[in-house]
Amino acid sequence: MSSVTPIQTIVVNLKKRTDRKAHIIKEFEGRSGFRVTIAAATEDAIGARGLWQTLQRIIRTYAEQEEYIIICEDDHRFTCNYTPELLASAIRDALANNADVLSGGPSWFNSALQVSPHIYWTEKYSGLQFTVIFKKAFPKILAAQLNDNEAVDFKICSLTDNKFFIHPFISVQKEFGYSDVTTKNNVCGRVDELFKTSDANVLMLKDITAYYAKYTGAMPPDEMTTQGFSITTYVVHATNGDIEKYIDSHFSDKPELTPVVVPPGDNRSFHSLSSAAVLKDIIAMAASNEEDVIIICDDFHRFSPAYSGNYLIRNILEAHEQGADILFGGGNDFGLVVPVAENRFWTGSVAGPQFIVVFKPAFSKLLAYAADPITTREDSLSAFSSNKMVICPFVSVGDPHAETRLTAIRQQYEQQKNNY
Repeated sequence: MSSVTPIQTIVVNLKKRTDRKAHIIKEFEGRSGFRVTIAAATEDAIGARGLWQTLQRIIRTYAEQEEYIIICEDDHRFTCNYTPELLASAIRDALANNADVLSGGPSWFNSALQVSPHIYWTEKYSGLQFTVIFKKAFPKILAAQLNDNEAVDFKICSLTDNKFFIHPFISVQKEFGYSDVTTKNNVCGRVDELFKTSDANVLMLKDITAYYAKYTGAMPPDEMTTQGFSITTYVVHATNGDIEKYIDSHFSDKPELTPVVVPPGDNRSFHSLSSAAVLKDIIAMAASNEEDVIIICDDFHRFSPAYSGNYLIRNILEAHEQGADILFGGGNDFGLVVPVAENRFWTGSVAGPQFIVVFKPAFSKLLAYAADPITTREDSLSAFSSNKMVICPFVSVGDPHAETRLTAIRQQYEQQKNNY
């Protein structure tokens, strides 16, 4: 890419939004690397549907003659990070990684892996204000129907695994005080805050990846044994079922786990293993017993086919060596994640855990968090510490979509780690 061959750049603009048109024309003034065309957006009662129809119309227009195009929304704003050289380098790297789309800056993403100095693969992201769409993605977009409850950026994400963004971000959205597509963005300051958070999350993932890259202490599976291990496992009696029958059915063949039944007290009606109300008494008991590590589960928990004593104990020992406070045995959903070992991910948050390994250094942190009247009590396990991991494959049956998601990230990580 050079100034001799500017990139075909199409800006989507509703004719009535003259303020936005004036902004975007000024934004591209003097930037010779772009061949800018203003495209009149299709008006529709559902803004996303109108944007999707406009996007398909643009792609049909340029499908034959362009290897890639840039689609801009009229609230796009270049950041101070933009240079023609950075964009050119990012596009080359995206092409080398078989990209379908490349975002100039996401307002949100749910996880990412760095694949070159300036681009990251991502599972899912939001923000279409500056998007490079490559020719191989054109047929996918043209063939897809947008449902009335779908967002255009998430729809594009659903069509491909090959999604990337540039970092540092070269594009953000300008605040106009209103949005024709995303009503949540009508709140003043929301858009700026979204991009700030997204940028901070990229830097955090980069730091976490670098920190755990130092870890080399994986334990060979054939050298592991559960002999001599007996981990106290606090089982919260959360259902109305026969707890003794549950214990006998699920723990009798697992000598490495020593179950201790814990009644839920007054919390049965809104029981959650993530709530401070459920956790604090268990953690206090473990601390008084001078336990080094405990497991907390409830009688909703079921061991997965992947469970074995050796597999669990090996991951507990390795997670402890990596400084984990918590190791989740599974869950229904996860926030940001980073692969940190063959069968473990660092995670920012977890929803619906039913099997939790808690290490001794976490006891005092959890008790202090539970005693603080200012802190949120509903998701203590996600909030009290940044040193959280999840084992995958799960040892506790969780949402299969969550496990599939982590497996897909692991595959992407393995695919990319030798290339960068």
